[in-house]
Amino acid sequence: MEFGMNFGPSGLAPYEAVCYYSGLPSRPRLVARTGVEWTEDPQQEMWSYHKYLSSVEDHPIVELWKEDQPLPHLIMKALASLPWVAIDVLRVGVFHFDNTIPVVMLVTVEPGETRWAIADLIATNCKNILTQFGITDVEVEIKESSYCCSTLSDSDTSDNVSNVSDPPPRLYSGSPDVFHQYPLDKLVQDLRHLSDCIGTRIRNDATPSTTGTKGIYLNVAPANPHIWTFEPCTAALTCRRVVFRGKDDSGKVYHWDGQVSTRQFISQDTGVSDIAHKIEKKLIEEGKRVNRLALFSLKYDSGQHEDQRTDLEDEVYEISRQADAARAARSILDMTHEDTSIQIGHVLFAQELSTAFPRTSMSSSASSSQLSPATYTRGSWLRDYALVQVSGEVHTRPAKNRLPINYDKLRKKLDGSVPEYPRRKFTGDATEGNAVLSSEVVPDGKAGKRRVVGKFGVHGLTFGFVNGVKSVIRKRQIHNVVDEHVAWEICVVSTDRVNSSAFSRGSDSGSAIWDLKSRVLGMITAGLGDPATSIMDTTYATSMERILQDLEASGIKATLG
Repeated sequence: MEFGMNFGPSGLAPYEAVCYYSGLPSRPRLVARTGVEWTEDPQQEMWSYHKYLSSVEDHPIVELWKEDQPLPHLIMKALASLPWVAIDVLRVGVFHFDNTIPVVMLVTVEPGETRWAIADLIATNCKNILTQFGITDVEVEIKESSYCCSTLSDSDTSDNVSNVSDPPPRLYSGSPDVFHQYPLDKLVQDLRHLSDCIGTRIRNDATPSTTGTKGIYLNVAPANPHIWTFEPCTAALTCRRVVFRGKDDSGKVYHWDGQVSTRQFISQDTGVSDIAHKIEKKLIEEGKRVNRLALFSLKYDSGQHEDQRTDLEDEVYEISRQADAARAARSILDMTHEDTSIQIGHVLFAQELSTAFPRTSMSSSASSSQLSPATYTRGSWLRDYALVQVSGEVHTRPAKNRLPINYDKLRKKLDGSVPEYPRRKFTGDATEGNAVLSSEVVPDGKAGKRRVVGKFGVHGLTFGFVNGVKSVIRKRQIHNVVDEHVAWEICVVSTDRVNSSAFSRGSDSGSAIWDLKSRVLGMITAGLGDPATSIMDTTYATSMERILQDLEASGIKATLG
């Protein structure tokens, strides 16, 4: 795509639109911005032009960019004519060690819907508003990116579901050491989705092409039996968009009414429909290679050909290790099941997809359409969660919020991803080497401070910084009418500055985020990025405290398992 073809006459420098955000995971396209003239030429010096996002802590805008302050509402008013989807206040700049990068107000618009002439005028107006509040060192940038719900599967999932069997298939509850011993073996790592740990891939049997993450286990019971009656049970928390597919979702509250015919069955998507064949093939091939190399090594004695013999022995050792990994994978399959997916339960409750207010007893039937635009942006958050009642038949041990990582691996990951932080001990109980999340929830009031958080979802373990400023997101939901949801959510950016790694990607929706004391902070709901690659530049999460309070207001008492 040639520069400028979507924007008409442009005041941007050559290559600026397409190269301005080089370094960001999805490389979004710049539409307009305030500030000095762009002088970099990334085609000549790409090595020196590597932008990244970081969090904002100590800056005057932190206190001014809050739900009850006038600044954000004046900015939103100035953006009224733009198809904006999010406003983030972040540090954005070129990577240099020991360099403080500038604070920028990032306004994200839908791709291809905004021309430079309009965006440039609006960016200037927003800059003037910031100046009126004494904020003179924050520039305004308008970029293109998509609001992604992170639920589209990028696996080779088929339409098969679990077959009825006797006994029913179960989740793997053995030692997690098998996953730690073979960290680079794809067969073994794919099998973690067979485990009873959180952070595994789930899907609705009715819509198998859409997947998300089993976020966290909750112990749930009726808060008021007169409103809703069901037996106390274990439920997995995830996003509503994981259990109900986008345009087919009515957006209304879902209560399971006790009838089998109305159940929305949820399966844990193992993605191993043909893994048994691959395992057997690998074992046969590795066995032949070991025998061939063992015979070949006899040609070399321990004296004259010591180096050649040692190289062969090292190769035999590596092949044997790979064969051991295949045997370990085979043993896990033998203990569980070989279907594409294992049915773990059914949807118990899905909250209405609407905006709500923190710390209220707002009825679950209230929606943003009942609130005036001047009101619902003040502290509102987007309800996008659901509970999956977990069948006891699929667990061989009590459900617990175990992560399929051990302490040593976690500390090594922290050393690499967060170099400015010393080694920190991940607290919580340890079972068979697992890291286990604490039952403590971080209050929402503390979620707006920068901290290192972790996530283990469909795409594995990542670490990020919680921004000191919440982001404002706008989502248009089309059912019979168009509902516009404006919400304030926690924003997380990756700690990995050098490798342009994203904190979350497609199918990570529903993942719990937790701090280095193992306390749960929130649940991932969406992000901004490229839907074609499922890579997110920024990740949005809803406070876990808000979700638990909203559940209780809806008639469900929930605590972390």
